[in-house]
Amino acid sequence: MSEVKVPDKKPPRPLPLSRQMVNEQTAKCYADAWEAKKKREPIAWSTAIFPQEVCEVFDVPVLYPENNAAAISAKHLEGPFIEHAEGPMGFPINICSYARLNMGMADVLDSPDFKAEPAMPRPDFLLLANNSCTQLMKWYECMSEALNIPIFFVDCLFNYYEEEPAPHKIKYLRSQIENYIKNIEKFLKRKFDWDKFLEVQKRSQINCELFNEIVALNSRVPAPMSGFDLFNYMSCLVLARGKESTTEIFKQLKAETEEHIRNNTSTFPAE
Repeated sequence: MSEVKVPDKKPPRPLPLSRQMVNEQTAKCYADAWEAKKKREPIAWSTAIFPQEVCEVFDVPVLYPENNAAAISAKHLEGPFIEHAEGPMGFPINICSYARLNMGMADVLDSPDFKAEPAMPRPDFLLLANNSCTQLMKWYECMSEALNIPIFFVDCLFNYYEEEPAPHKIKYLRSQIENYIKNIEKFLKRKFDWDKFLEVQKRSQINCELFNEIVALNSRVPAPMSGFDLFNYMSCLVLARGKESTTEIFKQLKAETEEHIRNNTSTFPAE
């Protein structure tokens, strides 16, 4: 019987500088949250598409259960949390696995056996927007009740057909954000810095425009990067949309993408 030859495992490709910068930024976001918790300063957990610029103004660290659930799952550490949510907590198997993972994790954060990496410190309040999955609302309501912490909610109107949102929609959303600012001022017992808010907003717009430019570069055939890369870098717009570090990451990524185009290369793995 002939011996089956197992192909040699290819070594992982070195991460480009832009990806290293993403990893450093993500690690800092988590480190800042843990440091704030040690100092007994507030931190938040938020849905992915929420006006996080407000917390940026207050220098309140914000972490994202959806991103965290993806990271934990990628490390194959999700099992105990999902089992805890489905078992002792009684959540059914047919709800979102991210929700089960996050609620299971939140319930055991203070347990001495808790060893998940990357872990998130317990939040002091939640930020919820309904512009993605409607199941997020029930997920966050359950978490708010379990942890006995408030939710700041923004109701986002869907915009299917209009190139520009109708004036009444803009007015409706603006009034909610203004009300959210008033309420979080009361919760944090601090005044909101409107000048800093304008600067953070400008930085967010710069970062969004840079990312759109990078996505447009990927329309070339053959594409200079894979779809997985875009997902990896999209985390910058979730975790750190209003930060200058995201600007530097996207500038570096754009330069790397343009170099791939000049050299007719791609981040797609070669056979």
